[in-house]
Formats: sequence, structure tokens, C-alpha cells
Amino acid sequence: MRKRTKEVKIRLTEEEFNDLNEKAKRAHLNRERYLRKVLGGAVIYEWPHDVHQLWIEIKRLGTDIEYLKFNLWNRNIVNRQTLEDACKRVWDASELITQEFIYPHEKFKQKGKLYD
Repeated sequence: MRKRTKEVKIRLTEEEFNDLNEKAKRAHLNRERYLRKVLGGAVIYEWPHDVHQLWIEIKRLGTDIEYLKFNLWNRNIVNRQTLEDACKRVWDASELITQEFIYPHEKFKQKGKLYD
């Protein structure tokens, strides 16, 4: 069952609508997710294009390693710990990018310095 069961309809001017679309697009979020983050107090930053591409590639690499881990380990071809270590390095890199560029405000929130 879906968690979000309430719907809110709002009216926007053409300019507000375009502004919302543009901000969500620059943040690489859909409108709904963008608005939920803003309502939750998040400070939304625009991703530098090259960082976004890097993040996508790291996520793909992590998925590929997970697939290899499952298939190679089940066939006793590769040491499980070696694959686990590789997966951890990829996911750690992904998390670093996420914290630095997607949710940089969390660093300030932890220090009590959240500012909009």
C-alpha cells in the first residue's frame, strides 16, 4: 500500500509553473519529489552536470558489481570478501557524491547551521 494517500492541488501562474519545472529539472528531481524536499526544509542545489553523470556511472557500476557478486560467488569463482570490498568501495563513492551534492545541507543540519 502506498504511504502517500493525500493529494494537494494548487494553481500556479505560467511563470511559477515554468520556474518550478526548471528548478526541479536542474536538481534532477521530478516536481513532486522536489516539492516534498522543499516542504521538508531541504536546501536544493543544482547539480553540476559532470557530477551528475559521474553519480549515474557509479550507480551503474555498483549494480554491475552486485550482479557479478551474486553470480560469481554462487559459482565459487571469486572470493566473497573481494567482491564485498569492491561493492563497499563503489557504494561509499556513491554515498560521498550523494552527501556532497544531493544533500549538502545535512552537514549543516548536523552542526546546527542549517540555513536557507
